[in-house]
Amino acid sequence: MPVPLQNEKPIDIQITPEDFSIIYAITDRHVYRSRNYGDEYLGQSWEKLTAELPTLSSPKFVVAHGSPGRLYAVSENRIFAHLLNKKGWTRGSDFGLSRYAETYPWLIVDPNNSERVWVGFKASYGALGPLSILQESQDAGKTWSNGMAEIWRVLSDKGLPGLMQLGVRSELNHLIVDAKESGKFYGAADRGVVIKGETGWKESEEGFNIPLVKSLFVSRYSDWLFAGTPGWLYISKDGGETWQDGNLWLQFDKNTRRELGGASFIDAYWRARYYGFIDDETANKPFEN
Repeated sequence: MPVPLQNEKPIDIQITPEDFSIIYAITDRHVYRSRNYGDEYLGQSWEKLTAELPTLSSPKFVVAHGSPGRLYAVSENRIFAHLLNKKGWTRGSDFGLSRYAETYPWLIVDPNNSERVWVGFKASYGALGPLSILQESQDAGKTWSNGMAEIWRVLSDKGLPGLMQLGVRSELNHLIVDAKESGKFYGAADRGVVIKGETGWKESEEGFNIPLVKSLFVSRYSDWLFAGTPGWLYISKDGGETWQDGNLWLQFDKNTRRELGGASFIDAYWRARYYGFIDDETANKPFEN
């Protein structure tokens, strides 16, 4: 498709669920939307939706489908929002805790409400390790929960244990919101998957051979969850409580795993990396006989 890229790196393609003739092309600097001239011209003409934005440092873009749909741009701790049926952008309030915590480079949108979004930040407190906390906005980034004033109030009233209850003691490599239950989250963590519901966070590792999860996916058409690890794909059919092998290794005409050198090597290598038998220095050394 002739997307008018200008030294940009393609990142993603999204199709509007309500209208398959509208396509969004996302790059590392801009977002383009296809003009609808009928099926025979699908993807042949494009408009740049981010032309009015200032130059942003490593921006991340999220298309929030729905009515009305929105386009979000996140750069460091700043957020910009654009209604897809109107012109112009608005800048929301900055999020995160500035120098006190590291902001995650992602934004999560409620699939049922494009105004409701979440961001996250993490901080380390000595031996307690990383603490990840979510911030929620119900007005497209104009105001946020868990801001600096609220954090200080919790510390003053309940101390460090109270602060720990606001988040989860894990890094969040990736976060998704349940397509059918907007208050429920699944986070890809260094120890399996963490799940946030009405009663707080909990960890889920049962079934993982290598519980180092890098990516998650949930479909709007199914209750299954999918988790990507260095070893292979895992599937949960009970809301993230337990996980099973996704049988991703396809051999010939049957969906079975065989004792092959390649698959066995990958499995052994990533287990060794995960448990510390192979460190970064050893992994990056040139091969020697």
